[in-house]
Formats: sequence, C-alpha cells, structure tokens
Amino acid sequence: MSGRHRDWIDPLAILALIGLVVGCLVIAVTSSGGNRPPITPPANAVGAVVQPVDPSGPPIGAAPAKDGRSPSRNGLPQPRRVQQLTLDGTRQRCVTTPAQHLRVVSFNIHSGWNHDRTRLMLDEIATEMAAMRADVFLLQEVDQNRVWNGRVDEPGVLAARLGMQYSFATNVLRAGDSRYGTAILSRYPITSSRNTLLPRRPGTQQRGLLHAVIAPAGRPLSLYVTHLEHTSSDMRLEQARAMAPILAADPNPLILGGDMNARPLSPPMTTLASVVQDSWTQVGSGPGLTHPALVPRSRIDYLLHRGDIAPLDSAVVRSAVSDHRIVVTDFDLSPSSADQVCVPILR
Repeated sequence: MSGRHRDWIDPLAILALIGLVVGCLVIAVTSSGGNRPPITPPANAVGAVVQPVDPSGPPIGAAPAKDGRSPSRNGLPQPRRVQQLTLDGTRQRCVTTPAQHLRVVSFNIHSGWNHDRTRLMLDEIATEMAAMRADVFLLQEVDQNRVWNGRVDEPGVLAARLGMQYSFATNVLRAGDSRYGTAILSRYPITSSRNTLLPRRPGTQQRGLLHAVIAPAGRPLSLYVTHLEHTSSDMRLEQARAMAPILAADPNPLILGGDMNARPLSPPMTTLASVVQDSWTQVGSGPGLTHPALVPRSRIDYLLHRGDIAPLDSAVVRSAVSDHRIVVTDFDLSPSSADQVCVPILR
C-alpha cells in the first residue's frame, strides 16, 4: 500500500455484527407474541371455556404496541431500552427484550348495565376497557345468553372487540342456558383454563375461582379471578379459606383479581394475605376506594400477586357505566434479572 497505513474493517466482523442484530430482532418479534398458535379448549375444563378470537379484527381505540410493550403510564419505566455498557474494556450495546411488563385490570362490569340497571351499555364498557390498553382483564359479573340482555355473549363480544382470547367460567346456570360468572381476557394465548366452584350455603350465590395460564415472557404465568359472596362475611371467609391452598400450591407466579366484597383488614383478606400480596399497598397511592363508583366508600376490588413478579404502579379508574371502579396494575415479570441481548460496538 505504498508504505502508507490504511484503515479497514474486517468483512467477517461486519457479518458477525449483522447476524447478532438480526438475532435481536428475531427475539423481539418472538417475545411480542406476534405468531399466536390456535387454542384448543382443554378437555379437563370445569365450567370454563377457552375461546380463541381472531386478533386481526379491528379493536376499539388504540391497540397495544406491536413489540409487546404496555404503553407508559404515570412515568412507568419502559420495558424495552437501549444502553451502552463497558465490560472488561469492551463497549457493548444491550437491548432488554420486550414483553417484560404486563398491564392487568380487575373490573366488575356489572353485566354491562349502568349503575341503576336501566340501560345496557356493553359498547361503552368495551370502550372503557380499550382505553386501559391492558394485556389482561380479570372480569366479574359477566353474562352469557341471559334473556335480560338479549342473549348476548358478553365475554365473546368484548374479546372480539378488543382482539383478545378469553376464558369464561359459568358459576350460575339458569333455565334456557342462561349463564353468569367470571371471565379472563388475554392478549397472549391462553394455554389452559379451569374453574373451581367455591363453598356456598343455601340462600347464597354460587361463586368460583377461574384459573387460566399464559406465557407472556416465555414462562407460565397463572391468572385467577373470583367474585366472593356479598351477603355473608362468614361465607366470604370460607371461600377465602378454600382459595388459599389452591393459590399456595400453584408453582407458577400468579396474579389474582376480583371483587372480594371485603375490606383490606377483614378476615377473608387477611386469610388471602397469607399466600398473596396486595399490589395496592405496595405501589398504590391513597386509599384506593372502588365502591360505589360515583362516591366510593370501600376498597373491595383487588389485584393480588405471588412469585417472581413485582407491581410497578397501580391506579383506580372511575367507570361511567359500572357500579365499581376499575383497578389497573402494571407488573414487572422479571424483577430479579432483566433479559438482555448484547452486541459489541466495533470501532
């Protein structure tokens, strides 16, 4: 080269860098749940039905971000970030893989009726749910094929409008195939679902504990929803005692949401506190009152959790339709160690 020094870049190093970058992109797309397999209702489901919904249908409002992130709210940390690190003198660019944060909502939808049950407002409920931009909804007071709401399949309608999959649990079955219960809606595939009927006494309503499993960060996460008896504190305590060993025996990290009809320091809630933690007491601000919706006096709606997950932020949002306010919590699914992919920065 005429004795002169000339800077050059090794073509093999360029190819290696391109390969690593492509690998990062593949991991990001895979983590976002873009290719969702079809769901087959499990044969062992008891009172619970998993229904796949075509995710290509137009949702109401803004859709979740395509990279699997829950949009930032109240200054929450973003689950995907780029940073430069120096390790042993080598500069690297590291990307935290997406789908590490999960937004979960517990919502008593009041069967889609307004506060005084004079008007069916399921479309408005769907709009409120879309505004939450959530990954998971844990719903109570859900109707399916009831005469008073025109035989509407409420969980099916809501899931279709939001582009989600769902599992519905029948706790009360009346004549004419009229069903009433709870539901779980998920942006991620539901791999299994089962409903466990809870204890009841004559004169009280049958209640249940619906359990579904998803894998938003590549590992199983259990979702539970329930609605405890509203007429008897003794019955609520008995139901909480029935749920506690089920939750304790679950090997997965879990989130439990529901209308407990019980205040935080009541016996049913202290019973559940032996196996799960209250996200509101950890990250919520203020009393977190949820009922009645217009002028709330009690906190009876909860998002509880256990295992290797951590709440980041929690809020109570007023519903213009239901007689309950909505509980929204963002969870970090990998609080102990963030999954990162790093590539060297060549100079």
